Amino acid sequence: MKWKLPVAAALLLTAAQAENGFAQEQVPSTFNSQFLQQVSLDQLIEDLQPGYVPYQPASWLQNQANQPGTATGQSPNPTPRPNPQPPANPLANMQNRRPTLARMSRAPDLFGDSFTPLTVGVIGSKLDDLGVTSTNLNGNYEANIPVGAGTRRFKNEQTRALPTDRVIFVYNHFHNAVELKHFSGAGPQSDVENVDQYTIGFEKTFGDGLWSVEARMPFAGDSDLAVTDIGIDSGHVGNLAITLKRLLYSDDDVALAAGLAVTAPTGSDTHFNIANGAARITVENEAVHLLPYLGLLTTPADDWFVHAFAQVDVAANGNGLSYFTPIGFPTTLNGAVTEQTLMYLDLSIGHWWYRSDEDDGLTGLASVIEFHYTTSLNDAHSSDLGGVGFFNLGNGFNRFDVVNMTVGLHTEWSTNTAIRTALVVPLGNEEDRFFDSELQLSIIQRF
Repeated sequence: MKWKLPVAAALLLTAAQAENGFAQEQVPSTFNSQFLQQVSLDQLIEDLQPGYVPYQPASWLQNQANQPGTATGQSPNPTPRPNPQPPANPLANMQNRRPTLARMSRAPDLFGDSFTPLTVGVIGSKLDDLGVTSTNLNGNYEANIPVGAGTRRFKNEQTRALPTDRVIFVYNHFHNAVELKHFSGAGPQSDVENVDQYTIGFEKTFGDGLWSVEARMPFAGDSDLAVTDIGIDSGHVGNLAITLKRLLYSDDDVALAAGLAVTAPTGSDTHFNIANGAARITVENEAVHLLPYLGLLTTPADDWFVHAFAQVDVAANGNGLSYFTPIGFPTTLNGAVTEQTLMYLDLSIGHWWYRSDEDDGLTGLASVIEFHYTTSLNDAHSSDLGGVGFFNLGNGFNRFDVVNMTVGLHTEWSTNTAIRTALVVPLGNEEDRFFDSELQLSIIQRF
């Protein structure tokens, strides 16, 4: 009898494995594995002793009892799966996560290069026709003047295609950016000055991080120009710029956005004071500019990032002109001029030299090189103020093509604070440059 029990147990175990396919039709697959694991050879031998009853694992019996609507001999109803949810946008509200979770979310902003003054010409000999007589006014005057606190335009600078929650402060020093020239028989005169511009702004995302709105306000330091009998005062307040951005496409390595910037004429007017108050010419800052653009950000490798922007600048209306003289019979003349339409193309390539996942101290160091191209898309418009023909406003060289190179250093502190500095150098000749050099300093706080 003793030798028969092990043999019978072995036969039963073999039969159980052979009938596994039949068992799968009667009970869940989880029962088969549990049964074979829980029933040992000793258990089978014990079950064959007198008083044997069929063996059923308690866990399987409990599982059967908990299956609603399951009749004897039928498989239990499968547990229903939850409804699938759409995948979350990996870039939505990325600024609220740790920046190291996605290399694109940490990519630095474009630096930029912009400064585009207005060119104004005054024919001194024509002033005699309006009662302003001065031997010192003989000849012609030409001035590159800052309208609206330094620059009349807004470009996508210190920004990127990816919508981001942040506040910014930017300081731009444009060396030899504005100039007043006097061409006369007594010999030419010239006054050249720098422009210091300060910009504050913020950007806020909404719509699951797919949209953002940005506001910027520039201010400028003194840039008063003067030669014999003519002086220029341009004021300190700039033009408010509002930008709406929409993320069109994004994956782990690429973000494509479209946007529209609108500049409001909140800036100061520019005044020409002639012959110690004998006359006054005012360039009225009245133009609204529309600037649609496309922006691309890509991170082809962990240590590299690339920005590309294409933007068009269109003046929706003109700037007013006025002339007033109190001498003799007070005279007031009015006119207007529309600025040229411009196109901006920007390319920026950067490399990370150091990055850290720590929350304190220096957490990132990157270098950047950029190339910026600005071109006029139409001829310059000039205005003969009052039909007298002594005043015109517009680019004196008509069409222009400006190429600037920017070299920048980006540092990150405690992950979300960026301190950046850059040098901009014009690559064109005198006719195709707006300044001799530019120094930038910016602070960007993401949140």
